[in-house]
Order: sequence, then C-alpha cells, then structure tokens
Amino acid sequence: MAIVDASDLLAHAVRHTYVLCSFDATSLDLAEAIAVAADAENAPVMFTVYEGAHLAHLLPAVEACATRIRSPAAVRAVVSSAEAAAAALRLGANCLTATADAASVATTAEACGAYVERAIRAVGDEPSSDECARLCNNGVPAIHHDGLLPRRAAEFLRPGREGSYEDTLRQLRQSIAATVSACLRRSGSAGHAPAAAACRAWVPVEHTILFNASAEEAEVRRMAARGTRVLANVPGVRRVFAGRAVTDGAKYRYCWIIRFASERVIDSYRAHPDHVAFADGEFRPRASDRISIDYKEFG
Repeated sequence: MAIVDASDLLAHAVRHTYVLCSFDATSLDLAEAIAVAADAENAPVMFTVYEGAHLAHLLPAVEACATRIRSPAAVRAVVSSAEAAAAALRLGANCLTATADAASVATTAEACGAYVERAIRAVGDEPSSDECARLCNNGVPAIHHDGLLPRRAAEFLRPGREGSYEDTLRQLRQSIAATVSACLRRSGSAGHAPAAAACRAWVPVEHTILFNASAEEAEVRRMAARGTRVLANVPGVRRVFAGRAVTDGAKYRYCWIIRFASERVIDSYRAHPDHVAFADGEFRPRASDRISIDYKEFG
C-alpha cells in the first residue's frame, strides 16, 4: 500500500466507527516501529512530524516508512506558517496542522490538495478501549498520542542499560512497536487496513515538458537556472529537473521534469503567478516547439 489521502482516511474511520491513531515519528527508530506495528495489526495509521531544523532530513525518511508498509498511512506535519507548510508538502507530508497562521497554512495546503487537520484530539497517554469508543461516538475521527512514544523511548533508554548499541536500538524498536500495537488495538483500528485501502492514493505527478529552443544553449542554461529557483518555490512542487538530451540527434533537445506532490497541484501550479510570469515572460518565447504531458506512476 502507499500513502493515501488523509481526508479519505479520516472519513473511513468515521464510517467504520474506529479512531485513527497518530503517533510522533520524531526519529527514524520511532517511525520504523510505527510502521512495523501498523502492518502487524493490519491497521491504518498516521505518522506525525514537527517543524524544525531537522525536518529536511527526517520527513523524507518518514515518508519512505509510510510508503513501504502494507497498511494505508498518512503523513502529518505540524507547522506554524505558509512557508513551513510548503516545505513540509515538498518533503513528503500530505496532512497539515497549523499552530499559527492558520489561514495561510490552509490556503497553501488546499492549493495542493493536502488535508488541513482540525479534528484530531490530542491525548497524553494511552486511552482505554472504552475511552476510544466514547471519543468515536462523540464524532472524534482520530487521536494523536502526544509525546507517548518519545516518553516510552526515554524510559527504555534509562541510564545504566547494558547491551551493545545495535541490540539496544533493536530492543527499543520492539518495545515501541509493542506500545503502538496496543494503542491500535484499543482504538478499534486494528484489522481495518484492507477496507481503508479503498482511499485515494496520494501519489506524485511528473509534469514533463520536452522542447527545442530558439536561443543558444548558454542562454537556455541561464533560463533553466532561473526557472529552477522560481518554480521550486511554488507550493506543491517537490522537485525541479532541467536538462538536455544525451543524444545530440534527439527530437527534443531539452526538458523540464517537475514533480508535483499530487495530481491536484496541476491546476494550482498552472495558475500560480510565479509560474505564469516565468512561463510567459521567459520560457514560452524561447520554446515554441514543445510538448507537455503529466504522468503518474502505475497504481
């Protein structure tokens, strides 16, 4: 399974009367433990990360964990500005929670088709099955186990613990996975992964432009460098590649390959003023011979 649309996942929890669980994936060890437990319990799950200097390294790793498990998953980022929201979407999040500047965060997310979370209930510990059932009956679709896994990790890594570094980390992941499994069972989400697989997949789109230019290659290179800087900052753009054909006789000498976070970025990207200004002012006048096609991976 892959990452799925977060709004679909929350709606699935409501329809099937269980509570979706969100956990802090603040290190790779915690993210891997969440993934192992979700697959063991056949449960949909949400990984949560936080804005900060480490986000550029951690979020792609969390996305990789969420992508490779069999259970449907969502990746939530907690952010405080539109700039942080755009960065989180570029790095792999598909669900956002705003701690400040909520209107701008929502505008950025909605332009990319990402879900803006407003309904997850934070819980400080491990609610019982009865408590989860009451939350579900009261219309709460998801709970975030706020700080639970980092606390459990700190308790496990107490001073004086014996064993090698590798053994300690393996045992830590096992311990955290057991905690996550217990939470998934109490929430009622265990066993719901097959049905949740009907949620829409969250997959990137490769916006591909092949072109020939009327300008000299040096000018094309300068244009591509400017365009890469401009287009990489459009919300929903994850990667910008500009290059030339390896074979001199190729039908099209140059290309852009621009990765969008989701299919819904196609329209917002096309209308974004930075894209319009670059395309109309620099690219199109130099590249009248071009084709443009959007691709997504087989699913």
